Amino acid sequence: MRHLFLALTGLLLSASMAAANCTGRDLWPVYSEAFRTSLEKSVSRDVYSDGRFFRVEKNGKTSHLFGTMHSAPTGKLRIPKAVLNEIRGSKNLLVEVAEPVSEAFFKDMDRNISLFFTKSPNNFYTRFAPTDWSFVTRVAKARGFPDGAVFYARPWYIYQMINSLGCGRRPGETEIMDAKIENLARRANVSVTSLETPVEVIRAMDSFSERDFATMTQAELYGLSQTKPGDLAKTRLNMYLRADIQLIWKLQLTQYNGFPDKRATRLLNKLWEDQMLGVRNRAWMPAITKAVNEGDAFIAVGALHLGGKHGIVRALARKGYKVTRLKFVFR
Repeated sequence: MRHLFLALTGLLLSASMAAANCTGRDLWPVYSEAFRTSLEKSVSRDVYSDGRFFRVEKNGKTSHLFGTMHSAPTGKLRIPKAVLNEIRGSKNLLVEVAEPVSEAFFKDMDRNISLFFTKSPNNFYTRFAPTDWSFVTRVAKARGFPDGAVFYARPWYIYQMINSLGCGRRPGETEIMDAKIENLARRANVSVTSLETPVEVIRAMDSFSERDFATMTQAELYGLSQTKPGDLAKTRLNMYLRADIQLIWKLQLTQYNGFPDKRATRLLNKLWEDQMLGVRNRAWMPAITKAVNEGDAFIAVGALHLGGKHGIVRALARKGYKVTRLKFVFR
């Protein structure tokens, strides 16, 4: 159930958008040199803009940090042997939302359903052109919404439903990388710690007004019209395989270029970088530093949580930990 929750809420590298079985072409070689240079320059000042695997050391204690994709570890995306070995040799695995925590959440859905739906129909649909809202309702139906339920869905939930559109298997149909890591740890008798609860994830997401979610949803609809989902997914997958992690987010933002409402990009940056990364990363740090201080910890979270101004790697370095990038090749 946790794996369905990760895919549902789109924790940074959405399973449906970045699935390893997506078909499409890598757009990076197709882009102009000027465009590629511009994106690369935008992340060049961040010394932790790339890398997925890090060793963390302090006071003779050693731990590891790995950035995942919330998608199935198939083909080239298989979890590297070096990572598997460190997981098996660790004492404690820290993940975003551990499976028992998610299972407890879903078992109590009678109480938690209000996080997703309102008791009465809302007016969110009035902020959309009829053709756009018709598309939203078709997506909701394809996702299994009962007739009319979309009019009760909270704005964050509708936004995330559109944001997570793409190619690949439906969420929950396969074991994603995070789930595989957690199951591997349990089989190796490694303790598993949850860094947060589903409620905390939703609260980080549900932090904007109805108007702002409408703007961001409309921007997502515009972005979907600018490129084939398979092409963008393939491009981002290859960026991950090359460890160009921060470029993934910079590329994502370019699909909104040309959207009339100029607030959209600012809002999307605030949602994903400030809320879904910054707020959550800061909340995780006490548990992460405690585990690292004890040693032999393995932290596995979405790759975009690692670098950038709110990144875990930067936060650890500032606290005096020695952080070393470990390189490997997906085979």
